[in-house]
Amino acid sequence: RAGISAPSQNLATLVSNGVGLPSGTYTYRYTGVNSFGVESDISPDSNSFSVTLKKILISTFPTYPGSTGVETIRIYRNTAGVAGVFYRLTSITNGINQYNDNIADSSLVTAAPSDNATPSKFIIMLVHKDRLYGVTAESSDLWYSNLNDPETFPSTSFIRINSGDGFNISGLQLIDEGILIQKNNKDGSGKLFKLVTPTTTATDWTVIATDSMYGGEAKRAIVPFKSSVAFVNRFGIYEATKSPSGDKVFTENISFKIEDWIRDLSVSTVKDVKAVVFKNKIYFLVAEDKLFIYDFLREAEGERSRQRGGWAYWEGQGDSNIRDLIVFDDKVLAGGDTGFIYNLGDTSSSTDQGGSASAVIGNYTTG
Repeated sequence: RAGISAPSQNLATLVSNGVGLPSGTYTYRYTGVNSFGVESDISPDSNSFSVTLKKILISTFPTYPGSTGVETIRIYRNTAGVAGVFYRLTSITNGINQYNDNIADSSLVTAAPSDNATPSKFIIMLVHKDRLYGVTAESSDLWYSNLNDPETFPSTSFIRINSGDGFNISGLQLIDEGILIQKNNKDGSGKLFKLVTPTTTATDWTVIATDSMYGGEAKRAIVPFKSSVAFVNRFGIYEATKSPSGDKVFTENISFKIEDWIRDLSVSTVKDVKAVVFKNKIYFLVAEDKLFIYDFLREAEGERSRQRGGWAYWEGQGDSNIRDLIVFDDKVLAGGDTGFIYNLGDTSSSTDQGGSASAVIGNYTTG
């Protein structure tokens, strides 16, 4: 669970409770705080209560369920004569349902949170410069968390990425001092943008368009390699590279040597392509049991001993039904619906016309 939802219950029971320091008309609010120090947005106001040098007993604090992770409740109060501005009064342990307020106005110095919203239901997330960035489904808005606080997303902390084009964000990846943002047009292509982030201060950021005529649709096939980013659309596999000077990004098709292999990518399947980077190779799972493997080190060194240059093609054997990839424990692991996890290892085979260069060198039964 990320973040803590704002409490909806107010503190309704206030009574005077003996001689004390408070003197004025007071209103109370509270928040929940989890074990990581993440604080919810603030509750609604309690009823107002007037006293003259009296303690105030506050009760009806809720008990947060364990699933929320809340360990502490922070209590906030206004100062006499200043309504609507709240300061931290104290903290109590979750489960305690009352507190006896005997604190003078002069002791209240820490302001209450004003906009501690929780993360939305992101389908894409990326960590960059001590912030978490996220994108919800069917959206052109890029959300960002508070600095060093990945569970808090104020309601104004988002950037609209060229919202007028009607395309949705379909992938994020780090590139140079910023974030590469791919958008799709639901036709297997789209546009590319870069969020330039020279500092951690949002007002210093700018969004620039790349020179690419194509974006990508596969949110799990936008991966970093060398100092570039690879992405996929219905026309092929592309490399996005930062300009030698300035913040511009240039793109180049790197799959033209295998166009007769890759042309079967359709609008309906390209969004499901997955990719991982392992050592000097990128593994593109373009369909069940079908992998394109790009050896960018061999390509960069100019090897042309095979027709396809740095590319290899692998097709599963029998009923392997590989549908997903992950790099773990210095291996490329793949799995599907057979109950097996396949170790694709460090495949070095390459074929000119597709073939079936077997890369499965072991398997682990999931039970």
